[in-house]
Amino acid sequence: MNVDGIRDKREIAVIEEVVKLIGLSDAERVASRSIDANQMTEILRNMGDSKKLYLGKFLANVIIADGMVEKKEEIFFNYMCQTLGIPKL
Repeated sequence: MNVDGIRDKREIAVIEEVVKLIGLSDAERVASRSIDANQMTEILRNMGDSKKLYLGKFLANVIIADGMVEKKEEIFFNYMCQTLGIPKL
């Protein structure tokens, strides 16, 4: 995810932490890059609500990791929540 055009090391650290936490292998990481946006959207849209909430938390953590929330990041977050049906608390 590179919404604001800047790959901050703090954002990358949050992503790497989640990759380690869920045990994503190198092969799975490579395979995930071959999925197009429509396929990924369908996969994420069909997850259960608890997984969607975790995804929302993950997105928010990446967005705030560098200490700044750019307007593009805010728009992206709201779009993802609406598109994927991430439940409101």
